Amino acid sequence: MKTCIQSPPKGIPLNIFAIILQLHFAVTLYLIGLIWIVQIIHYPLMKYVEPARFVAFEKEHCQKIAPVVAPAMLLEGALSFLVCYQVFAEQIGTGAVVASTIGLILLGFIWFSTFAVQVPIHNRLAEGLNIDLIAKLVRTNWIRTVAWTLRGFNAGYLIWAYHLWAEGLKTP
Repeated sequence: MKTCIQSPPKGIPLNIFAIILQLHFAVTLYLIGLIWIVQIIHYPLMKYVEPARFVAFEKEHCQKIAPVVAPAMLLEGALSFLVCYQVFAEQIGTGAVVASTIGLILLGFIWFSTFAVQVPIHNRLAEGLNIDLIAKLVRTNWIRTVAWTLRGFNAGYLIWAYHLWAEGLKTP
């Protein structure tokens, strides 16, 4: 039951936090759509680029994908930390605490995979067409594809848990 007198927020004002949760979900959904397009369409098609044009193609790919991905990844990271901070500060519920923590862990997997696996593969592909490296890129990119997809469910759950909590209902 929701009471008329609520204690002041311990962290971010709750109306602002609701917007942060929605923005967090939207940015994560954007990145999910992007990673699935890259995983299912873009990376597999790389093997069809003519060897003589591949170095230029790879350079162009890296230059054009960075401004599409990097700002969203940075924003998602910042929003994820804000969400986790607020969930802990407000003690929104055990489920939300677990979900926000899992969200950060998944984000860690994504960032680690990006900079320890995919970027080095792209650096090697910048030297020339290599079908085995492209296959490895597709195979290892499933880490990010699955992790971002799970983050989408996670971000949706956090919105649901927050609304239950804000209405004074017990969160799962």
